[in-house]
Amino acid sequence: MASEGERTPCGSSDPSNVELSSPVIDPLLLALAEPDIMAPVANGLDLAAASGSSGFSVNHHGRNHVSGKNLLYGRVEDAMRGAAEWSVLQTAHLRPSQTSSRIAYAQFSRLVEDLIAERVSHETNCWLFVVAQHPQANAHFIHYTSPRMHCEAKAETNKIVHTFSTVINNLILARRAKALELAQKLSEANESKKEADAELARKEALIAEY
Repeated sequence: MASEGERTPCGSSDPSNVELSSPVIDPLLLALAEPDIMAPVANGLDLAAASGSSGFSVNHHGRNHVSGKNLLYGRVEDAMRGAAEWSVLQTAHLRPSQTSSRIAYAQFSRLVEDLIAERVSHETNCWLFVVAQHPQANAHFIHYTSPRMHCEAKAETNKIVHTFSTVINNLILARRAKALELAQKLSEANESKKEADAELARKEALIAEY
């Protein structure tokens, strides 16, 4: 058995003292040391029941919770299980989108930490990969890879990271191109306005002579 604090190599038969990795931030994934194997699934955890759960229920204190029969807030749009729709219940009302890009990015930076689902990864020993970026971000996109995913599919995960990086770069370039196009149109509109104002002033001067 590994001593306290010692990292268990990937593939070891004794994962009891595994040290879970911290959230991975691009591009550090490629430079990580050999990944750790996941801790075993907690005793008594019924994965089939967990995956088939439709939501929460009413607790013993009478507080209303979301459940299959208690659709307080509707369902999550675009949730998928493979190619099929996945019925996921919302647990709260969706707030209006932020109109300020600065506030939106600050909120993204705070809320995105909830996506780093280390607890799910640790307690269920699942393959898990999450990735996100914000249009106003001035840093690399964030992503998290579960130890089991990193251990058993490191090369494939790296490909996902690189693919997402390419997609984000293309989106950024498209935004910049659109911004440049809009700036050019604004400049042309301002120039046309100056010419129109000058023509109007000339005509007003001619009228004043009569």
